[in-house]
Amino acid sequence: MLLPHLKEKILSIKPSKNGGEDKRIWLRKTSGEYTTKTGYYAALEAKQNLVNFNNGLKLFLWKMKQGALPVNRRLQILMITPTAKCVFCEAEETTLPRFFHCPLARQFWELTPFAATIDTLSVETIDSRLNMVLWQTPLPPTCISTTQIGAGILWAIWSTRNHKIFQDRSFTSQDTYIKVIPIPQIRSRTYDHHHVRFEGITCRSDGAWKLGILAAGVAWSFYNINGEIITSHRNLISYVNSPLVAEGLAMREAMDHTLSQGFNRVVFESDSKQLISTIKNGAWFSEIHGIASDITLLSNAFELVSFSFCNRIAVSLEDGLVKQKLGSFVPNTN
Repeated sequence: MLLPHLKEKILSIKPSKNGGEDKRIWLRKTSGEYTTKTGYYAALEAKQNLVNFNNGLKLFLWKMKQGALPVNRRLQILMITPTAKCVFCEAEETTLPRFFHCPLARQFWELTPFAATIDTLSVETIDSRLNMVLWQTPLPPTCISTTQIGAGILWAIWSTRNHKIFQDRSFTSQDTYIKVIPIPQIRSRTYDHHHVRFEGITCRSDGAWKLGILAAGVAWSFYNINGEIITSHRNLISYVNSPLVAEGLAMREAMDHTLSQGFNRVVFESDSKQLISTIKNGAWFSEIHGIASDITLLSNAFELVSFSFCNRIAVSLEDGLVKQKLGSFVPNTN
């Protein structure tokens, strides 16, 4: 593989399997369509974020550039601390290793949504690295300026280090990262859950996703008109990066199987409001665009088809199946 460090991100992209077209999506509007109003507010927010780049953070960056931060090596020279060791890796803590070489720092930079990979081990000077991280091109859907992303990560590294030293409190890089880099939350539109009932099969699907292993369990069951279960099925899918993608994959797998069984009058039910909104109202979420395109294309193969939101109790059987399947997952370490 040419880009091994991006393997998981690449494999987590779930494109259409049936030739669905790519689409430009404006992340600040549920429909995915750009409007002058949302563009104006995005520009206004970006301007405000730049104004809010507060003096405390500027002072922090200035001290870093001047080598004036109280890292352990400097404190040892001043005879304030007995050791210059880093609290995370036990190497000598100077400014450059603290923010770029330490395993903690590398974890933060690996998470950072920059278009180019930050090669922290090749860093030679603070000045050269500051210029790079403060002007990197960010990937969507981050909604703050490039300078704020780089400065925010630097502050997060320093803050995590200080919590460990002074309060003996440990935070994972993921926990701190979420607080530093806000991602815009796209709300699904409200819609009518009512759907047309007809004589046919009901198929209920559910997906479960577990943070940290990039895998999802998916399950679906067929019910007759009296609500009696006919069959249940489940599967495990690797490289899944969110609960919404898991729900979409569960629905797509269920539809593929439904067609293979010859059922052509089907009500598909899911407890994911976002998924049902996407299918019924075209509320595009970028992470499931390819999956939603396939669901739409597969719909054309049915004589009668309907999609409906159901409560979590209705898919309790499927929920149990996916969690059981997910519990048996063994990560591929190759």
